[in-house]
Amino acid sequence: MYETSQLSAKYGPSFDRNAWTNGGKAHMDRLRGRGRPVRIESVGGTVLLVRADLHRDGLIFPPYRYGLESPVIRDVHPVWGKGEIETEGLAAMAHDMGVQCWGLPDLQVVHA
Repeated sequence: MYETSQLSAKYGPSFDRNAWTNGGKAHMDRLRGRGRPVRIESVGGTVLLVRADLHRDGLIFPPYRYGLESPVIRDVHPVWGKGEIETEGLAAMAHDMGVQCWGLPDLQVVHA
């Protein structure tokens, strides 16, 4: 298993800045080196697997600010204040539906 600093030096910072935990303070590159999936509060769309039954139950990528009272959103979004949209909003909505989000920080996705 690699140390987090070795992985960050090898792969650099995470491209996906929408997958995070700790209120948006810890992105996937800070979670590397654990050798296992990690619980996250928000997801990004770089590589995203969603169970189809959750979409059938109403889970969407909200185009509006979602989760104003949710414990898994950032205190303040850097652009519009409170609430999350799109992939981050989907994660908050999933949380409200009782679903946990997990990330694979040691999986390196390469963009062509």
